[in-house]
Amino acid sequence: MKSWIIWKFGRGSFQYDVLCGLILIAIFMIPQVAFNDRPDFRRLSPPDEVQRVLDDDGNVVYMVQVNARIFANPSPRLELEARDTLQAFLQSDEPIDIYRTEPIDNTRGTIAAYSFWVVQQ
Repeated sequence: MKSWIIWKFGRGSFQYDVLCGLILIAIFMIPQVAFNDRPDFRRLSPPDEVQRVLDDDGNVVYMVQVNARIFANPSPRLELEARDTLQAFLQSDEPIDIYRTEPIDNTRGTIAAYSFWVVQQ
């Protein structure tokens, strides 16, 4: 046991190969969901259609969920619908000033929402 902790085994030995195999199994077998390493502005909460969160720099980000089961790639029409939903959520008659947009995909690779960085007035 002491030799395993101090690791006195050289490359190419049976013990080294076993340890490398265990590391590879851990890398490829742990599901991606277990890490949950998405920033807040890319995490979706199902009940709310529009969410207001902060990014890592403290900027306000609005996440607007879309129903895009058939779209695999970002669609301009889908993004416009998300902008309209955000406009209605903010209850503003004037156009909102968005300086950054980022699509958010789900685990299947389809677009599930859009993140909008809005200039605050």
